[in-house]
Amino acid sequence: MTGPNSSAQAAAAGRKRPRVVLLVENLPVPMDRRTWQEAGTLAAAGWDVTVIGPMGEGDMARRRDRIDGIEVLRYPQRAASGLAGYLAEYLPSMAWTAAWLAWTRRRGPIAVIHGCNPPDLFWVFGALAGLRGTRFVFDEHDANPELSRTKFGDRGLKARLLHRFTLAMERWSYRTAALVLAPNDSYAALARGRGHVPDERVVVIRNAPDVAAYRAHAAGIEPEGQRVGYVGVMGSQDGIEILIEAWATVIA
Repeated sequence: MTGPNSSAQAAAAGRKRPRVVLLVENLPVPMDRRTWQEAGTLAAAGWDVTVIGPMGEGDMARRRDRIDGIEVLRYPQRAASGLAGYLAEYLPSMAWTAAWLAWTRRRGPIAVIHGCNPPDLFWVFGALAGLRGTRFVFDEHDANPELSRTKFGDRGLKARLLHRFTLAMERWSYRTAALVLAPNDSYAALARGRGHVPDERVVVIRNAPDVAAYRAHAAGIEPEGQRVGYVGVMGSQDGIEILIEAWATVIA
């Protein structure tokens, strides 16, 4: 039997969903919670979502995957160690990203390329794809100029050149983006001030845990005494170990 409802469903099924490709280099998905939550939100809103990023461990070692209807394309990655190591990490990562982009482009046009930093290099793919009408979204997870100074300082020729390079890449990311996503008001202020991005092109999307999942895992657990935990990735530049040592002193 057919009717108005079935006809509408058939028409909806026949329409192609807009495609978005998220590019991430820093962490694999779904380990990168911000990127993965954004991908899930886009999929729930009716987008055809692909994520291109590095391989991880366990299930995240699969080169091609589909999770909750989201296509995941991964590549091998050598993590950087020191300033010279970033070339060994980023150059192959960008080459793999370009190859996967070309491969997935065969399925049809891409409406949006969503680049998650670090590094601030995905604007190159956004600019090239923009020649075909694709829009670029810059999702600024980290302020890379500040990150380079924290890691390598501002003394010496290499450190100064790296800082200038990160400033240039950030500037081009801002210029290329049709939309800038910031995790907090401070980063949004950077985009508006240093990046000269108009207010209407800056949106704050804060990081937040899945509260329901935390409550489910904690159900029935009664902690003994005072406990302090940290959830996240500890970067060498973050100084999180100092915070943990400080909490140990407070609890003691």
